[in-house]
Amino acid sequence: MTLTSNTIRAVFFDLGETLFQPLDNWVTSGNIAKFAGSAQVPVGSEELITQYRQLREEVTLDFAKRSFYLHKDFVNEAMRRLLAHFGLKDVDEAIKNFSYSQRDAVIEYLKPQTDCFEVLKVLRERELKLAIVSNIDDDWLDPLIETWKLDSYVDFILSSETARSCKPDTSIFMQASHAVGIPPHQIVFVGDSFVNDVEGAYSVGMHPVWLNQHDALPTTELSVPQIKTLSALLELL
Repeated sequence: MTLTSNTIRAVFFDLGETLFQPLDNWVTSGNIAKFAGSAQVPVGSEELITQYRQLREEVTLDFAKRSFYLHKDFVNEAMRRLLAHFGLKDVDEAIKNFSYSQRDAVIEYLKPQTDCFEVLKVLRERELKLAIVSNIDDDWLDPLIETWKLDSYVDFILSSETARSCKPDTSIFMQASHAVGIPPHQIVFVGDSFVNDVEGAYSVGMHPVWLNQHDALPTTELSVPQIKTLSALLELL
C-alpha cells in the first residue's frame, strides 16, 4: 500500500522502539535480576526477562483500557506481576527501585534507530510537519530531548504525562493534531505497538503505519501498511 503523498501533510512517530531502538536486553535483564534477586526470586535472569516480557504485553492490553496513567506505573505493574508470578509479597520497595533504575537506564542507554535522523531530515525536506507522540513521563522524555536534540528534528513533541492521555486514548492524538494545525486524515502515524499506535491512530482517522520489526501478530483484523525499518516509510509517502 502506498499513501497518496498529496493528501499527507504530517507524520507523527512513537518514540520508544520506533524512532529509538529497544533498550538493550542486558540492561533490562540486569535490572530485573538485581531487584528480583533482592526479593529472593529463585530463578535465573533469562527466565525472569522472558516472563517479564510476557507480562508487559498483558499490562499493555490492560492499561490500553485506561485513558491515562503514568509510565512509571506501567513499569511498576509489570514488575509487580512478575514478582507475584513467583508468589512473592511485600515487594513494594523492589518495585519502586526497579522503575527508577529503568528510567535511568533509558536516559543513559537508549539510542536512536540507525536511520532515525536521516529519515526525519528527508521528511522535513518534503515539507511535512513532524511530531513525536509518546506514552512516557516527562522525567524520562525531557533528558532524551536534551541529549539527542529531538526538538531540532520535529515540530512538536507530546508526552502522555503532559497530555494527561495515553495512547490508544483519542485525546493524545487529537491534541497533537491540533498542535500542528493539521486534521487527522492528513496525518500518518508510525509506531511499533499495534494496540497503542495502530489502533489508536486509526480510531481518530489517521493513517497508521506499523513498524513491525519482530514479526508480531496483530491483535485485530485491521489491515495497515507494515515496515521493517524507518527508511521503508519513505517508499510509502
